[in-house]
Amino acid sequence: MICFPHAGGSASYFRRLAKMLPVDTEVLAVQYPGRGNRLRERPIESVPLLAEGIASALPASDKQDVLFGHSLGGHIAFEVAQRLPVRKLVVSGIVAPSKVVDLGYRLLNEAEGIERIAALGGLPPEILNDPSALSALFPVLRSDFTAGETYTPPPDATVACDITALIGDKDVLAPLERVSSWREHTRGNFDLQVFRGGGHFYLEDHIDEVSACLIQVCNVSPII
Repeated sequence: MICFPHAGGSASYFRRLAKMLPVDTEVLAVQYPGRGNRLRERPIESVPLLAEGIASALPASDKQDVLFGHSLGGHIAFEVAQRLPVRKLVVSGIVAPSKVVDLGYRLLNEAEGIERIAALGGLPPEILNDPSALSALFPVLRSDFTAGETYTPPPDATVACDITALIGDKDVLAPLERVSSWREHTRGNFDLQVFRGGGHFYLEDHIDEVSACLIQVCNVSPII
């Protein structure tokens, strides 16, 4: 399973989730430019360009992978799934590509941008309480916001694999009616799962349920 993080996120976001999956499930987490071990690289402000780089960098495999993308990562995973043979696509906390709304987050100043992402629960306390870390993070956030808000794929873009969409029912960025439109972007089957009481980062409080869902999607045996 290949995991794609949210705007401002890094590969480490999926560490806890990976530990919940069976040991025979190989989990790869994508590290976008500008963070983690790619800190010195310039962030990319385009979903298709990010996807192109990721698709070309993924190791060759004799079996099709499951892609799991949260928020911005869902759209990047969708683009990768158009470039590579994929078994299944799981998108989390993100509206369908044809329903993207420009919220103008990329136009916010540093204080406003940090406030917005913090209100969604997307910043750990160690970052939120460190002004220097916040200042270092903001250029990455702005680049990711730009990538997400300027993403305009063809309205009839589809993938051949099945799509499963996951959302929290309190997620103001991914309302049910716009997430449901993911069914229009697959030539396979579509499934939607809603987690009660969950916001944009519902994964934090629903990790057991999310891991159970992914185990089912991946068709692997759970940890006993």
